[in-house]
Amino acid sequence: MPRRYSPQQKKRDWRWYVNIGLNGAVVLSMVIGTVLIFAPPQPPPVAPTIVAPTAGPTPIPTATPRAYAFVEPIPAPVNANTY
Repeated sequence: MPRRYSPQQKKRDWRWYVNIGLNGAVVLSMVIGTVLIFAPPQPPPVAPTIVAPTAGPTPIPTATPRAYAFVEPIPAPVNANTY
């Protein structure tokens, strides 16, 4: 009869931890995907409505005429003999 060996704990290296992390990411993505598939759909967003003013058109501001205290100078008479 063959001799039985007692199982010894094998030392885990970095590949085991990477494998466990990737398997966990796959399982998490499957769970999230399943939840999102069966989640009730969200209503579409409502577009804002633009309400026109009802009080009538607003007047466009115009420039007001001003009274200037400016007097044009009277041109001096031209003497025809001063050439």
